[in-house]
Amino acid sequence: MDSGGIRAFKSALGVRLASIALLLAFLALLTFDLARDRAARERESEQRVAAASQYLANQLSDTLRDIDLVFDALGDNPLVAAHLNNQPLSQRERDQLRHFVSTSIERIAYLSQIRIVDFHCAPAFSSQSGRRKSLPDDLCAWMHEEGRRNDIFFTASAGAGGNDEILHAARLYDAQHNVIGMAVAELAESSMQSMFANAAAGERGEVLIFDRFRHQAAAWPARDSADAQPAAAPRQMLWQEDKHQIYRAGASSGRTPLLYSERQLDNYPLTVAVGRDTSADRAAFYWQLGSDVLVWLLLAVLVRWGARQQVQHLCVGERLLACSEALHDSEQRWRGLLAAVPLGIVLVDTESEHVHFANPAARALLDWGNPDDDWRAGGTDDPLPRFQLHPVIEWLRQGHLAHDQDIEIERDTQTRLWVRISMHNLRVEGRTQCMITLTDRSEHYRLAERLADHQQQLDAMARTDMLTRLANRKSAEQALSGEIHRSQRYDLPLSLACFDIDHFHDFNERYGRQAGDNVLIAVANTLVDCTRATDVCARIADEEFMVVFTNTSIDYAYQVVERIRCKVAATIFPFAEHNVTFSGGITCWRLGDSAEALAQRAENLMNDAKHAGGNQLMCDETLGPL
Repeated sequence: MDSGGIRAFKSALGVRLASIALLLAFLALLTFDLARDRAARERESEQRVAAASQYLANQLSDTLRDIDLVFDALGDNPLVAAHLNNQPLSQRERDQLRHFVSTSIERIAYLSQIRIVDFHCAPAFSSQSGRRKSLPDDLCAWMHEEGRRNDIFFTASAGAGGNDEILHAARLYDAQHNVIGMAVAELAESSMQSMFANAAAGERGEVLIFDRFRHQAAAWPARDSADAQPAAAPRQMLWQEDKHQIYRAGASSGRTPLLYSERQLDNYPLTVAVGRDTSADRAAFYWQLGSDVLVWLLLAVLVRWGARQQVQHLCVGERLLACSEALHDSEQRWRGLLAAVPLGIVLVDTESEHVHFANPAARALLDWGNPDDDWRAGGTDDPLPRFQLHPVIEWLRQGHLAHDQDIEIERDTQTRLWVRISMHNLRVEGRTQCMITLTDRSEHYRLAERLADHQQQLDAMARTDMLTRLANRKSAEQALSGEIHRSQRYDLPLSLACFDIDHFHDFNERYGRQAGDNVLIAVANTLVDCTRATDVCARIADEEFMVVFTNTSIDYAYQVVERIRCKVAATIFPFAEHNVTFSGGITCWRLGDSAEALAQRAENLMNDAKHAGGNQLMCDETLGPL
């Protein structure tokens, strides 16, 4: 193997090793980014569930503190002491006491009832009439326990077995500080469902409240009493401090794994547990893992192709260097060898900027005369042409040697051409000359532009209905999902309309498919004319259309669709005997709606409008004055 072959082998080996190192580095970067993203998702899930449990703990603590203030007022009220000491109250005094208790219940959220019992745990007063539930035995025993007088409040569930309310009680004393009765406040599970729903536990999450005996006092979603005390699932503890812990365990209603945040109230013997389903985070992680693997495989293919191309260029370069070394033996042999190389080669004197040699490939590439003629056929006395190819001449003057650099040049014939330039300095006959190699890259760039145009056309075809030029169903569903996320994040209104052309199949059979297509195009043009640029108009089925009204109330959406309906009904088609009408349904986004639920509601309203006779619109909400 000669010296040129050895250099080519070493260069090729270096390129391959560099490509392998690049792929390994990129794989390590993807792995690190994937691990960091997964850790960030887990931290975010833990922060969300911790914030939800903190929110519930604060809400419940605030409610119990407000009830404590009511208990203090009841203890200071002489009417309560008189009633518990068996002193009869007048009707006016009873009304005053009932008004005070009723006002307190209305002022405190989630409070359903206040009862007052005497020292024998017999009912003395209740804010609700009708059948009264008996109090748990442990509550009555607590009222008589002298050793626990410092425990001024009692908070627990209504009793073991999963009853549906929380009891909060306080002793009532007379002037001599003797226990004469007890005030009991009831927090019903049904009244706290809105507070639990606001904790953002997710569709499959749950909220549990336990009392001091670890009995379940309340839950969300609400369950039957038979499911109130589920079997304890094994816990995978993630984080724990004094009164707060985060762990993973199966859901109480099943065995779906949930991420729990359990927090004890500061001043009350209650525990709040919020469970959140993190399966969506795991699905997102696996999706990202698959995407990263595909990206790495694509990069591996591109790097392998690039390395192969680079090795080929290195081999050509090494052959060119071997040719330059052969110039010392015979200039004629060297020129003949350069002329045989399938690359454009130009020799330029670095001082005079005269072209000393240009092989046939270079002359054909730069339009320098007939490439089949001998270079300087007129003889060596003819003046040498000056090299004026921009920007290569500027690089030559600055001493910059480009290597495999793509540029666009302008030839003497005023035509432009993309070429790949490489420059090497050589010593020829005692003078420094620059050997410039040129490779035609115009076809490559033309193909790249055509590929980009075709890709853009394919993307547009994938998002657009070919007949009406509206968005297709897939594009509309993606836009609807995006607008729902935006409305949920920024609290913006969002309306959705679905409508279907009445008796369209009969119309097609009677007048022909071409007439039906003309009707669809006319309806689509009316949609575009009557809606805003920010609204999404789509054809989602044969004769079914959808309009996503962004940042729009249902009243305004109804006006727009009604205007479209009237305009379509007024359009006269020369090939049809009757006007074209459609039936539609209009709805608006509500908190918790998914894209599928919102679209299904609009389609149900559209079907109701068709069944009601057609040529009308139906809304699922009462519209204001139009």
